[in-house]
Amino acid sequence: PEEVRDYAAEMGYAGFNAETFVNYYAANGWKVGRNPMKDWRAAVRSWHTRDKPPIPAMAIQKEYGEFNPLTDW
Repeated sequence: PEEVRDYAAEMGYAGFNAETFVNYYAANGWKVGRNPMKDWRAAVRSWHTRDKPPIPAMAIQKEYGEFNPLTDW
C-alpha cells in the first residue's frame, strides 16, 4: 500500500485510497478480469478515473448551452 500511496501522490490523486486498491486486487489474485495484472501503475490510473464522482447532467447541459424542453421554457 505504501508504494501505491506514493505513486498516487506523485500523480496528484488526492484522497486515493491505496489500502482499498491493494486489498481489492490482492483478494482477486492481482488479476484484471481473468488476466494477470501487467502494470499496477496503469491500474491505479484507471481506478482513479473510475473513482471520480459523476458530473451532474445539469452542469453539462448548462455548460454547453443545450435547451431542455422540460425545464427551459
